[in-house]
Amino acid sequence: MQIAKDFSTTATDASVDGTNASISATYTVSARWAFAARAGWGRSRYLGESGRIVVSLGPPLELGPQRNDTYADWGATVNYTLNEHLKAGLDYSWFQSWSTSPFADFVRQSWAMNLSSRW
Repeated sequence: MQIAKDFSTTATDASVDGTNASISATYTVSARWAFAARAGWGRSRYLGESGRIVVSLGPPLELGPQRNDTYADWGATVNYTLNEHLKAGLDYSWFQSWSTSPFADFVRQSWAMNLSSRW
């Protein structure tokens, strides 16, 4: 389990106050099979004038409310070890973002497959 609080700056010079929490667990069934699961939640508050949503480019420039993003994510992984030379893994991830900025609301799902060989 992890909880973090951070301040950062974006590429557009906005200061961001971020808070997130996550939890993960791994279960090794045997020398060949292992399963993992994770879940998380976070919130980003954009601070100052550069953190406000642009309503209209104007002139004059019209700024709206402060941008705030909230997200939730979870995922699961299964790993299989054939022998000391070959390993395989499959990972699924789900992520959803809710924001006061309409372009930052989205859902993303992804699959990843990993194959590795060591000699």
